[in-house]
Amino acid sequence: MTDPDWDRLLDLFGVVLVLAIVGSLALLVLGATSVGQESSAAPETDWTVERVNESHVRVFHDGGEPVRTEHLSVAVDGRHRRVYWSATLLTEGEYGVVRAGRSTRVALLWQRTEGDRTVLDRWAL
Repeated sequence: MTDPDWDRLLDLFGVVLVLAIVGSLALLVLGATSVGQESSAAPETDWTVERVNESHVRVFHDGGEPVRTEHLSVAVDGRHRRVYWSATLLTEGEYGVVRAGRSTRVALLWQRTEGDRTVLDRWAL
């Protein structure tokens, strides 16, 4: 090989190396921006409710995606009520207990950010 052929080969190698470095940096930046971000969409879950006694009901996670209780709230007749959750990450079979008398309407709400609420389920008891 002559010197001009080596120069072309080295130039080609340099271009490939620079493209690989730029591509790697782009992937790192893309990965770093998506790490730790949770979806803002409401989870795909099933819920059921059962009466515990005259004054309380139990809201069950009945299948689907796990849900963090920090994003859940319960409203009874339009008023938010304190819920006692069985775990901080609800999976199938986990539940929350809330005060709700007879002839009330119960709504389970999911809130990822302030002002962005989604009703996951509603029941008339």
